[in-house]
Amino acid sequence: MKNENLIEIRHLGITVRVIRERPTRYVIADYTSGHRVRRVRTSLAAAKEKAKEICETLARGKSEDRAIITSNDLRYNLRKALELMQSVGIEIRQGAELLAAALRIVPADELLAAAQFYKANRPDKPLLRLNVNQGITEFKSNHRASAIRKQNLSNFLELLARKFGSREIVDIDQVEIENWFAGQSWSPKTYNDNLQMTSQFWKCAIKNRWATKNPITEIERLTVPNKPVKIYTPDALQKQLFNLCQNAPELVVVAALGAFGGVRIREITRVDWTRLNEALQTSFLELEGAHTKTRTTRYVPISDNLKAWLLAYRKESGPLLPPHWLEKTKKHLDRLNELGRYIQRKTKVEWQSNGWRHSFGTYFLKLHGDPHATITAMGTSIDKLDKHYTSKARIVTKEMAAAWFKIYPPPASQIIPLENSNDNGPAMETGNVNVA
Repeated sequence: MKNENLIEIRHLGITVRVIRERPTRYVIADYTSGHRVRRVRTSLAAAKEKAKEICETLARGKSEDRAIITSNDLRYNLRKALELMQSVGIEIRQGAELLAAALRIVPADELLAAAQFYKANRPDKPLLRLNVNQGITEFKSNHRASAIRKQNLSNFLELLARKFGSREIVDIDQVEIENWFAGQSWSPKTYNDNLQMTSQFWKCAIKNRWATKNPITEIERLTVPNKPVKIYTPDALQKQLFNLCQNAPELVVVAALGAFGGVRIREITRVDWTRLNEALQTSFLELEGAHTKTRTTRYVPISDNLKAWLLAYRKESGPLLPPHWLEKTKKHLDRLNELGRYIQRKTKVEWQSNGWRHSFGTYFLKLHGDPHATITAMGTSIDKLDKHYTSKARIVTKEMAAAWFKIYPPPASQIIPLENSNDNGPAMETGNVNVA
């Protein structure tokens, strides 16, 4: 008895069955994958179309099988492939899959060279799959740097963790880093500094087998515009110092040592009155290598006017800078970044970042005409002297330079003794100052 719900579709010598389960449900048996799969269609026309498609696939497969059986070349190639795979202990299908995957990464004509390169350069030990958060913890615990450098690095690593924290280090590539940097509104200098810190992290990762390649190596650095340094005029500095005498006497010696000695602000924080009292006797302030930016000892000449300022505010001992300026904040190692704004408010003179030191270098070079003496006094290099001070010294006069080193303290009656000043200082304000 004929089954009215069974429909046979014959096409290209292949028969496929279609079963009508309901008026709107037709099931087709599909063996093209080697296993029985039920294909469902909602109309007979659609079911017949699918059945013909299955017939074509099955017919093509049989044709390919016949070609393999009848082709001497194909049989020879298959036999040789089997022998090659057996020699390395891999089944032919697995070998084909591995080869196809490798060719998606490396072109065929480079595949052997890539394998040889890997063999010659692969790590001696297997990679450790750490994520960025874990890597940062390890990196920070072993990284050696100055306190300020560590703080800056820590601030940047927070950004790195926010972006890639849960990602495994080995999986992060150059394009991802470039795209991340491109989306930031950093200045060229900050961009380059952050690239350098990222590179440090990846060098550590390679050393510890968390990665095999530094993705930062090929990223181009940005060109940093060469901005001319800004200096104070003698009149502006005199106003600044005299107003500090009245409104913030605890900072007068700090300003004088920066302006007339060219000492960096952060170096000033490491000088105490014991060392300054010695300098008053010898006319040179010894800054030990452990206390300087360049890590080399230098001797700062004490000019006559700087000596007068030191004597006017002299103490027997203790730090030059009130301790509250060195208190740690949430984001910074200390409060020195707030110093410029505070001094500007107290003196009504526009703050110039690193202006004391730049002014000293410019006027000292102009007055003495001796690059070597300027380099020695400042603890800088000939490159930086040429970049920042030589050209600047051309646009100031010798009279200005002489006037700079003739700024003396106001009469004693106008000076507020340090012992009467508020050593705790007023509340801090937000501001910016270059404390390098």
